[in-house]
Amino acid sequence: MPVFTNHDPVARLTPERMDEEMVLPNSGSCFYPVSLLDELIREDVVSRILKDYNLSDRQPQLTRFVCTKAKRVFAILIACEQVPLMTRFFENRFTDEMLPVGPGFFSGSSEQAEIESFTTRFANLTIVKNTFDRRSWRYRDLQYFHRDRQWPFISPIFTEKDFRYLFHEQSHMPFMEENAEIWKDTNFSLVEKRRIHRDHLKIEHTIGVTDDPTEHPYVAVKLIKKGALDWDRYKAVADEEAEALEMLRDRKHNHLIRAIGYYTLGKNRYILSPWAGLGNLREFWEQDVTDPTRRALSPRFLDWMFTQLCGLSDAVQRLHSVPGTQDSWRHGDLKPENILCFEDIGTLPAEKYLPCVLVIADVGLTRHHTTATQERQNETRTKSGTIMYEPPETELDQNQKKGRSRRYDIWSMGCIYLEFIIWLLYGSSELKRMVRDLGDNKRFYEFDSSKKPKLHHVIEAWTEHIRNDRRCPTNTALRWLLDLVVDRLLSTDMGIIPTIKRADTMLLHRSSTLSESNGNGAKGPTVLLRAPTALSQSGASISPSLDGRASAEEMNDQLQEIYKSTTLVDDFRLEWMMFDEPAQRGPDESLYGSGLTESDAKRHTTSISRNREVYGMSWFQSYLYQFPYLTVSYTTQPLDDKWEYGPDAEIAHSLSSQLDTLYPTSYGSHVATLCVRCRHLELWRPRCDFSDTLAGLKKKGAYCTFCLLLHRGLSTHVSSDSLNLEFSRVGSSVACSALSNQPIASLYTLPAFQNDLPGVQISIPELREPGSQLNINTMSEWIRSCGRRHSCLPRNDVFLPTRVLDVGSPPSTSIRLVCFAREHTTSGKYLALSHRWGSTTANKMFRTLKENLEAFKQAISIADLPTTFRQAVQITRSLGIQYIWIDSLCIVQDDSEDWDHESGLMEKVFSSAYATIAATCATGTNDGFLKSRPKRQCVLMKKGEFPYYVCEAIDNFYEHVEQADLNKRGWVLQERALSRRTIHFTERQCYWECGGGVRCETFTKMKNRKASFLGDADFPRSVESYVKGMKIELFQDLYSKYSNLALSYNADRPIAIRGLEKRLLQTLDTKGGFGIFDVYLHRCLLWQRTGNALKKITAFHGQTVPSWSWMAYEGGIKYMNVPFGQVDWSTDVVSPFAHTESMDDTNSVQSMQLKAPLFNILDPLNDDLILDETDQHSEQPLKCIIVGTSKDLHPDQKLICYTLLVRETGGKKSGIHERVGVARLRRDHVASSPSTLEASIQ
Repeated sequence: MPVFTNHDPVARLTPERMDEEMVLPNSGSCFYPVSLLDELIREDVVSRILKDYNLSDRQPQLTRFVCTKAKRVFAILIACEQVPLMTRFFENRFTDEMLPVGPGFFSGSSEQAEIESFTTRFANLTIVKNTFDRRSWRYRDLQYFHRDRQWPFISPIFTEKDFRYLFHEQSHMPFMEENAEIWKDTNFSLVEKRRIHRDHLKIEHTIGVTDDPTEHPYVAVKLIKKGALDWDRYKAVADEEAEALEMLRDRKHNHLIRAIGYYTLGKNRYILSPWAGLGNLREFWEQDVTDPTRRALSPRFLDWMFTQLCGLSDAVQRLHSVPGTQDSWRHGDLKPENILCFEDIGTLPAEKYLPCVLVIADVGLTRHHTTATQERQNETRTKSGTIMYEPPETELDQNQKKGRSRRYDIWSMGCIYLEFIIWLLYGSSELKRMVRDLGDNKRFYEFDSSKKPKLHHVIEAWTEHIRNDRRCPTNTALRWLLDLVVDRLLSTDMGIIPTIKRADTMLLHRSSTLSESNGNGAKGPTVLLRAPTALSQSGASISPSLDGRASAEEMNDQLQEIYKSTTLVDDFRLEWMMFDEPAQRGPDESLYGSGLTESDAKRHTTSISRNREVYGMSWFQSYLYQFPYLTVSYTTQPLDDKWEYGPDAEIAHSLSSQLDTLYPTSYGSHVATLCVRCRHLELWRPRCDFSDTLAGLKKKGAYCTFCLLLHRGLSTHVSSDSLNLEFSRVGSSVACSALSNQPIASLYTLPAFQNDLPGVQISIPELREPGSQLNINTMSEWIRSCGRRHSCLPRNDVFLPTRVLDVGSPPSTSIRLVCFAREHTTSGKYLALSHRWGSTTANKMFRTLKENLEAFKQAISIADLPTTFRQAVQITRSLGIQYIWIDSLCIVQDDSEDWDHESGLMEKVFSSAYATIAATCATGTNDGFLKSRPKRQCVLMKKGEFPYYVCEAIDNFYEHVEQADLNKRGWVLQERALSRRTIHFTERQCYWECGGGVRCETFTKMKNRKASFLGDADFPRSVESYVKGMKIELFQDLYSKYSNLALSYNADRPIAIRGLEKRLLQTLDTKGGFGIFDVYLHRCLLWQRTGNALKKITAFHGQTVPSWSWMAYEGGIKYMNVPFGQVDWSTDVVSPFAHTESMDDTNSVQSMQLKAPLFNILDPLNDDLILDETDQHSEQPLKCIIVGTSKDLHPDQKLICYTLLVRETGGKKSGIHERVGVARLRRDHVASSPSTLEASIQ
C-alpha cells in the first residue's frame, strides 16, 4: 500500500482517514457523505492513486470511468485495500448503479463466485459474475467487500425524480444520529423525528425542509407496522398509503403534504416526510387568546388565517379532482390532528410573524376512485374516519352499501372551519367547552324525531351566538365565512352530486417499487354532467344556486372570493371583523346544557330556526346580492368585457331622506296585473328560477305586465319563439340565459322597506330628469364619496389652464373668459367638457377668435351659448364649481400659435380637472345633454305587505357610454383616459366613472377590468399591479379600440393618442412609440387587420410613420392570437429603439428601421397570409421575418412560425423593405435558412 504525506491531497483517501470522516464513525449506522466523494475523487487525485498502484498503462480511460461512473466503487476498493481490482470493474463496465452486491461464496465446481446485484434496476448478472470472478477475488476479500465495506459508501439518496425505493436490509440510512426521537407510537405506525444529511436529500423547495445548504433538515420517518396482517395484506396497505402520498406529492400544492419518499428496508415499509416542527392544528389551538404569538384578532392575523383556510380549501379541491384527468381522491379523515403546522422556512424575515403554514397530511384513509359516487354500486372499503368529523350519511348509509362521496370531506372541513372561528373569537377554553358540550356523541349533527339529520343543537346555539356577536356583523369576512360553513359545508342535504359518465373505467396498477403504466394511453370518452347553476352577472357560476352541501370546487370558489373581497378598494372592500368591539365568552350553557329537557331543547332549536326564517334565507345568501362580483376571481378572471354589479348602498343611504319625500310608502300602491305563474314568483328571495319561451311571454304579456316587460326586453335579442329561456335571480336583478346571464330586469325597494326585503337593493323605480335637484344631489354625493374614499383627485390644484370660463352664480345671466399668463401658478377647481362639435350645418360654431377675445373677457351672454355649452354652465354652477374649460372657447381657434401651445397642454388640462362632464348623448353643440328620459317599464310586486319594484334594466355602461357616438371619436378616448373623474350624461341616466369603478344613478355599482383601465384616475398606474400577460392584453385592447375610432383627419392617428402612449411608456419603463413598446416588441409587431383591408395614410403632420406601425394605416386592427408561454421569440429581430429613446417628430426615416433576417416563403399562395392592403400588387416577391416560433411541446405537432410579411421597396435591390402583412406559417413552409441576414424595414 503506497504511503502519502498528510499534506498530499490524496492523504484522506485511506481506509483509516475515510473511517474517521464518516458520519457516526465506529457505529453500525456510519455512512460516507456524497459531498466527500465529489470533493476527493477527482481526476487529478484518482490519476495519482492509479499511478502509485502501477495502473498507468490504462490510466486516462480508467480515471474517466472512475470519476464519471464508479466513484463509490473506487472508494469501497480503497477501504478494502483492493485498488488494483478497479480494472475488473472497468473491463466489465460495472458502475455505481449496480451496487449493492452479495452474498458472495465460491462453488466448488465453478471458477466464478455466485454473486448478484441487489438493485432492481440491473438485471445483467453476467457483468456481476465476470467482475467478481475466482481469478481475481479471494473469498475473504469478497466477503469484506460485500458484508462490511460497501454499505457506508452507498447510503441512499432521496431525489425529486423518484418516490419509491427498495433498500437492502443492511443499508446504512443517511441519518445524523444513531438513535431516533420517537414522536408517536400507535398500533398502526411508529413515527420518529430524524435529521437527514443534506447531501442525501436532493429535492425542490418543500414546506418544512430548510433550503440552507449548511443545515441538515429534520424529517419524519414513519414505520408502517405489520401487526396481525399477513405479509401480502401488509404490503397492500402500505402501498395504498404510498400511492395516496405520491399523488399528493405530484399535486405540488403547498397545503398538501409533500412526502419525500416511500421505501422498503428489508421487509419493513417506511414513509419519509418533512418534519412538522410546530405540531398540528389541534395543538396550535391550545394557545390562549392572550398568547402574544397569536397576534390576536389583528388584521394581519385574520389575513393569515383566511389565507390558510383558502389554501386548505384549494388543496381539498385539488385532491378531489385534477383538471384534464379522470382522477378523483377523497381524504376520509380530515381533522385538526391531521392538519400539520409547518414553519415556512423560505419566508422573508419580515414575514416571520406568520404563525405557520397549514398542511393536510395523514392520508391513511385517502381513497382513489375513477368513477363518481353515484355510479359506484359497491360500498367504499375505506375504514371510518374520526367519529367527531364524520357527516350524517356515514350512519345513514351503513346498511345501504352506498359509495362514499367526496362531500364526506366537505363536512369535515366545515367542522374544522367552525372550530377555527370559535377558537379565534373565544379562545381555546371555550372551544374545548363546545366540544365537551357535544356530549358522548361528539358529532356535529343529531337526528330529529323523524330520524332526519340536522345540525346538533349545541352547534346551532354557537352559530346563532356568533351571528349576534358585535364583532361579526353581516358586512364582515368572518360572518360570511360562518354563513358559508353553516349553509353550504355543514348542510345535512347532500344535494345533487355531479356525476361522471364514462364509456370505460380506467384501472390503475401500482407496483410495489415504482409506478407503472400498461402502455395503453387510450381512455374512453367522458361526459361531465353537472347540476344546473345560477350565474353571476359576469357569467361565473355562483354556488348558492346549488342545493345542499357544496362540492370542493364550490367551497373553494366561495372562500377564495370572500378573501378577495377583503383586498378590494374602498366601498368594495369587506372588513375582516369589527376589531374595536369588546370580546365576549360563548353562549350560556343553560341554553343547551344537560339541564334542558328534550322538549326544552326542541323549543329552543325551533326558536332559532324561526329567527332565521324571518329573513327567508341565511345571512350569507341575503348579502351575496350586495357583492355578486365577489363570485369572480380577479386572479384568474380573463380580461373580458363582462360587467359585475353591486348595490351602491352608501349613496342610497345618504339620500334616503330625500327619497322618502319624493317616493312615499304609498308610491305606486297599485299592484301590477300578473299571470298565475308571476303571482307566485318570490322574486324577493335571493334564489328564484323560472323558464319560458318568447312565444309564451308574448301570449301572457297581453294581460301580465311582468311577462310584457320580459318580452319587450328580449324580443330584439332572441330570434326563436320556441327557444327555452332560463331566468334566475342574480344579485338584485333577474338575469336571462339568452343575454349571457346579464340583467333583463332590476329589483328595487324603497328605504322604508329595506329591513323587510334584505335581499332587494334600495333604489327608485323612476329617475328624475337630469339637472333636477335629486340628480344634482346624486352627483354631489358621488364627488363627496370619491373624495373621501378614493385617491382620484389631482395631486394638487395649482394648475389652471391658460384660459377658463368663470361661470359666476345665479341670477347672473353671463359668464366671462378668464385669461392667465402662460406658466402662471394660479390655483382653483375647474370642470372640463368633453363633447362633439357636430356638423357645421346643424350646429352653431360658437368659438373664441382673435376678433372676439377681448369681448369674451368682459362677458359672454349665457343666452348666446349653444345648448350643450349652456347646460354645461348650468351643471357647473349647480355643483358649486367656479370654472369650466371648453376647448372651442378656451383656445383661440384662428391662432395657430395659440392652438399649438394649448393642444400640447391637453393631457394636463384633462388630468388636472376636478371632474370632466361628458356630453355623451349630445350630437353637437346645439343638441344639449340634459334630455328628457324615455319612460321606464316598471312592475310593482309585493312580499306580503312590503312593495318592491321590478324595472327594466338600464344599467348598461357599455352600450350607453362606450358605444356612444361621442366615444367613437379618436380624440375622446384620450380625454376619457386622462380624466380622473367623469360624469357621463346619457339618454337613460348619468354614470360616474373614477378609479373606484362606475356608479349609476340607479344606486348601482359596476366594475369591468378593461373599462377600469381607462377609468384609472392616474392612468395607467393600475396596470402596474397586473401580471405581464394582463398588461399585454390591456394595451392590445386599448390600441385595437383606438384603431377603430373615427378621426376627422386621418393624419391625426399618431397624435390623438400620443398623450396616452407617453404615459404607458413611462409606466412600463420602456422605450417605444407608434404603437410599439420595446419591452413587448415581438407581440406589438404582430398586429393584423380586422376588416377586409387597411388603407395606407399618405401624409402626416411633418413626420414619417413606419410601415411596421399600424398607425401608418386607416382601419381597425387586432393582434394575432399568440399563446402565452408557448413561443420562443426571435433574438435576431433588432428593435428600432435600440439606439433611440422613443419616436418623435425629429426622428429620421433611417432611425426608425426594424432590422431582421429575411426568409423565403415556400408556399406563397398559402391562405394563412394576411395582407394589410389586399388591392396592392407588386412584382417583388413576398418574404417573411420570423418573429417567434412555437415551442416544441408536442413531438407530433408541427412547429408554427409567427411572421411579418415584407416586400422590397424603393426600387429593385434597394435593400429597404416595408411591411405588407402577417402570417402564421408552419415551419416547413418557410426556408430553413435566411436569404438575407439583416434587412431594414421602414
